[in-house]
Amino acid sequence: MKATWEMTKVGFPGASIGIFDVIFVYILNLFLVSTLGDTGLTTYMVCMDALIIASIIDVGVSETLTSTVPIYYAKHDYVNLNHLIKNSLIITVGFAIIFQCRQPNFF
Repeated sequence: MKATWEMTKVGFPGASIGIFDVIFVYILNLFLVSTLGDTGLTTYMVCMDALIIASIIDVGVSETLTSTVPIYYAKHDYVNLNHLIKNSLIITVGFAIIFQCRQPNFF
């Protein structure tokens, strides 16, 4: 029982972020609907979708480049480094747009 309590104590701060995020978004939605109406809530959701696209691009590029850029940089192979960065940006932006447009409520 003591080990379970210790694991809960250690793991709760990380696990509670999702719970607090849901509560925050719910309260924010209630505030926006009560003060600005449906237009304010729609504007907020459009801004959040734009931030999601930006985070997809940011995380996609960083995950792609983290493992390969140091190798090219250490070998002073800047031609392949530029090619890799350019292609990863194009592919990531393309897939972010495709995935965002496939959402049921996009149009």
